[in-house]
Amino acid sequence: MIFTRRQWVLAGALALAACGDTPTEDSEANSGGLTEEEMALELPASEKPVSDTDAPASTDESATEPDEDQPVVAYTDDTQIQIEALAQGGYSDPQGRLVVDVIEGDNAFMAILVETPAGAPVMGATASMWMKGTSEVVASSQAKPIPSDLYGLIDVGIRGGKMGKDVLTVTVGDQTTEVILNVLSIEAARQPALPELDDGIPWTELMAANVQYQGGGLVTEFIDTVAARDGKTVRISGFMTPLEADSKQKWFLLTSSPPHCYFDIPGGPAGTVEVLAPDGIEVAYEPIVLEGRFETLENGQGAIYKLHDAKQISP
Repeated sequence: MIFTRRQWVLAGALALAACGDTPTEDSEANSGGLTEEEMALELPASEKPVSDTDAPASTDESATEPDEDQPVVAYTDDTQIQIEALAQGGYSDPQGRLVVDVIEGDNAFMAILVETPAGAPVMGATASMWMKGTSEVVASSQAKPIPSDLYGLIDVGIRGGKMGKDVLTVTVGDQTTEVILNVLSIEAARQPALPELDDGIPWTELMAANVQYQGGGLVTEFIDTVAARDGKTVRISGFMTPLEADSKQKWFLLTSSPPHCYFDIPGGPAGTVEVLAPDGIEVAYEPIVLEGRFETLENGQGAIYKLHDAKQISP
């Protein structure tokens, strides 16, 4: 499976925040641990071929733009298309369907690529999605479907349900594809659960944002309950991704799930909060609870949420 065009732009939107610019004035400075039941649900290693999506990112800037000899095609009911499901770290099952591992209650991201048979990206196509199982499509909470962009990509957020295998059916025009969601328990992944906050902002609400990539940046629509808390003091629980070489972090990312590497920020833009803590917060690998002034960014370059003057508190 080839992850074409904007794959590393998608994955790297937050890597820029993690590994690139320093804070601006505006920002103020496993196979182990599986139970027998879960091992039975896992595909054999021989059926998990290495995907082209795991290949290193290209340093060629032209790779982030559509090919000049493949102009963008505007979608109509008469447009001939082909579709493919894409996910960084995804793999194929014996039937050739994309398989995505996701933890119970956690979020995963993928995209549907819409092209002409000749390989030209198709813009403006929308997808209908149907989930068989307990997982859900995060975008299903939006009032309107998200059309494919100029790269032919439709971004899809998934929230894992109960342990097991769920099937997502995606239809664009007369084309249909299936994606298998391999849902693992939190215990299997050895991931501690986040504390529940009665007065906090849950990740389910943060993840419901409609995020689109336009002109090298992010354009975001927030649900009403999140937009209403812009500028207010809020509490959020999550996992720390340090960005500084110091035991006390004044600038870091708070994510919905534990970080795995600095070039693959978990949760994507809607699953990450940029944190600015003037007094510093000790590096922690267990879930933490923060309180600070919440900011939403409708037009961002990697972060759509910020938490200013953050302090660590007890749940």
